[in-house]
Amino acid sequence: AALTLVVLSPDYIMQDKNTLVFIEKMTKEHGASARTFKSALIWAVADDDAAIKEETRKTLAWEDIRKEQDELRLDDSQKRQLVENLKKAQRDLKECVWRSYKNIVLLGKDNTMRLVDLGLVHSSAADSMVKLILNRLQQDGDVEAGISPNFLVRYWPPAFKEWSTKAVRDAFFASPQFPRLLNAETIRDTIARGVSSEIIAYIGKSEDGSYDPFYFGGGLAANEVEISEDMFIITAEEARKNIEPPKLTTLLISPRDILIEPGKKQTFVAQGQDQHSREIAVGDVIWRATGGDIDSDGTFHAGQDEGTFVVIATAGAVSVQARVSVAKRGVI
Repeated sequence: AALTLVVLSPDYIMQDKNTLVFIEKMTKEHGASARTFKSALIWAVADDDAAIKEETRKTLAWEDIRKEQDELRLDDSQKRQLVENLKKAQRDLKECVWRSYKNIVLLGKDNTMRLVDLGLVHSSAADSMVKLILNRLQQDGDVEAGISPNFLVRYWPPAFKEWSTKAVRDAFFASPQFPRLLNAETIRDTIARGVSSEIIAYIGKSEDGSYDPFYFGGGLAANEVEISEDMFIITAEEARKNIEPPKLTTLLISPRDILIEPGKKQTFVAQGQDQHSREIAVGDVIWRATGGDIDSDGTFHAGQDEGTFVVIATAGAVSVQARVSVAKRGVI
């Protein structure tokens, strides 16, 4: 899980259609298996090898002459000319390499290989070719120096309640939907900032499933964040479930709608949920009915009057209703 620049030999050139086939195979496969960190690979490819080979031959020729200058009995003027010619050949070779390696290939968001053409470049464009490539990819949003905590929330995997810090880091080099991180270690800073801003929480899990340690809000230094399969982040919503005292906000009644004959009875059950839709003890429930009778245990006794009535369960300030239709057998 690290950004990797692969510089192909000039034997592999963009003008050869087999080069892209080779790059795609190497990007997506690792031996006989699928490559996990396929987004981590960025390929630099020469446009053509003819110019590089020609400039290399010139440079090597001048270097050979320099090695043999004593045997050739060159005078001082010829030696100075030799030095100048060699420096010029080396400069020309360098510029030729910059011009030739203008093709960058990487995995696109659609999971196909994407070509980035750097255009006409020269050595004055950046301190190094690597810097030039990274600058362009950062401008295009393919590489990021850092990522915001909100990005993690927006792209949270739906299947994960807890997202391991290792899986978070790995996603930036495995999923083409994620930008590549210039430095994988910056994910520690992202998590620390998310905790301080109460956007996410940083947790460990005990054997009983409880969260320990539990960081949400307050200060958490980036160097305190461990990238492993045993440490996790959770959303702010999930975090608050563990710090807010539960309170009854919803009552559920079962059954919700029944048909019953006069003189028969039916027991209703009320269940409570807290503000996070988790089950919570209800306590004392007050039962009422607009027809028939209902006792303190929630058992409804239908009278002889037919019609549609309402059973009401109340616990504190929370209520819920069920519908009861009373009718003789031949009517039901």
